Amino acid sequence: MTDPPVIKRYGPVAVSEQITAWLRECIANGDYQPDDMPLPSENQLMKLFDVSRDTARRVHDKLQIEGLAYAVRARGTFVRRRD
Repeated sequence: MTDPPVIKRYGPVAVSEQITAWLRECIANGDYQPDDMPLPSENQLMKLFDVSRDTARRVHDKLQIEGLAYAVRARGTFVRRRD
């Protein structure tokens, strides 16, 4: 799995976008397979990157808007199949 990046909190790129880019890379590398194990949860992202729940939620929302992921209530956010 691709190691988590060091987040630049005061750079020109938003923290949520840096985390989203890392997860995009993990998906592209096959670290997370469609319909397999869930992506890191909001709580896991909060702990891993020391970010707020709102920031972690933005990451999941962005991946869903881009069509890369989907959420299942009480199960997690998963990589979407690319047909």
